[in-house]
Formats: sequence, structure tokens, C-alpha cells
Amino acid sequence: MPLKVTQNLQQATESYIAYYFYTPPEISELIPNRGPNTGGTFVYIKGKMLHPFKNSNPDFYNTTFVSFGKDIIIRVKLINNTHASIVTPPTSGEGPRAVEV
Repeated sequence: MPLKVTQNLQQATESYIAYYFYTPPEISELIPNRGPNTGGTFVYIKGKMLHPFKNSNPDFYNTTFVSFGKDIIIRVKLINNTHASIVTPPTSGEGPRAVEV
């Protein structure tokens, strides 16, 4: 989608800038769904749209990340658009963490 940027509705960028819309990724399953807080667990991710730009031009290869809680963000290894894998990071404390793509 071509896009121009303006702050005052009078002056704008001279040329259009590409802006990409995509369907947000979803996680349906983590295998395994638990591990030690020391990290190092290989996790297989099942989901949808894990690589939303696979067939786009330009191909933003491997721009998919997973967050564990609020502060830890890891680039995933993409297998295809519905499968990926990661190795869990060490975390402080115990208990569940929100996992988001």
C-alpha cells in the first residue's frame, strides 16, 4: 500500500513510501509447554502466519520474533508458515510467562 507522510496536511513526503499490512501471527501449540527457568529447552511452535511476509516483495526473511514475558525477545527459526522453533532463554523466578509472536 503506497503511503505519504504529513504533519500538517499541507506538506508531505515527495514520494510514496511502502507500507505493508499483514495478518497477525498466532500460536496454537508449544511443544513442550514447560521447561526449567535456566533456559536451553528446544521448543517447537505450531501456529498460523508465522512468516507473514514469505511471499512478499521484498521478502522480509526471518523477521519473526517470540517474546517471553515483557522483556525477553528471541528470533525464531522458521520452518514454514505454520511451524517454527526456538531455544528458551533463562528467566528469573518461576511460573508461567506469556508467549507471543
